[in-house]
Amino acid sequence: MTESVQKAGIADDLIMEGLLVSPTIRAAASYAEVSPSTVYSRLHDPVFMERYRELQAQRMEALAGAVDRLAQLSLLELERIITASETSDRDRISACKAVLSAASQRLG
Repeated sequence: MTESVQKAGIADDLIMEGLLVSPTIRAAASYAEVSPSTVYSRLHDPVFMERYRELQAQRMEALAGAVDRLAQLSLLELERIITASETSDRDRISACKAVLSAASQRLG
């Protein structure tokens, strides 16, 4: 692999990362240390866009998994609060409301 191809690959990786963590094209370009026109150019490349969409999907899947794990831990903690003998009625009711609210949102 030539040095220019390697540099282009590294630049693409930085542009993709910049797009994922930045709110604007200009910020993504700054992150990747390229011009905004370079980012726009890469966004018009079908191969680049396919890789970028795959990376977005992987990130979203990882995020969804993390949220699910935290939700499970939160429910276990709420269960502990609800069932603990030392929990005040006020705290028990608040925990029950939190569980019911989450359940109703999830069930739609």
